Amino acid sequence: YGRNIAAFNDCLSDLAIPDEGGAALVFHRYDRFLAQEPKFAKYVLDKIQQNSRRLSLWGRRLLALLQSDDPRLKVGPLGACFASWNRREWLN
Repeated sequence: YGRNIAAFNDCLSDLAIPDEGGAALVFHRYDRFLAQEPKFAKYVLDKIQQNSRRLSLWGRRLLALLQSDDPRLKVGPLGACFASWNRREWLN
């Protein structure tokens, strides 16, 4: 794969999620990854969240479990989803 976030997203999209139980991605010491590569570490979680939401539409479960040595770890909002508006229906 391409060793970038797009390739990681492709991997998640191709991940076989069982009908029974689902799948979990487990990360140890995520605080260290976040400290070394903050932007990339957040992108990883963002892509997991987006794929988790998409898979839930078909009843499949994808979870990310993060372990951190920092009890105050914060990553901020993930998986932003914006509404698309039909410009032809706007009143202005």
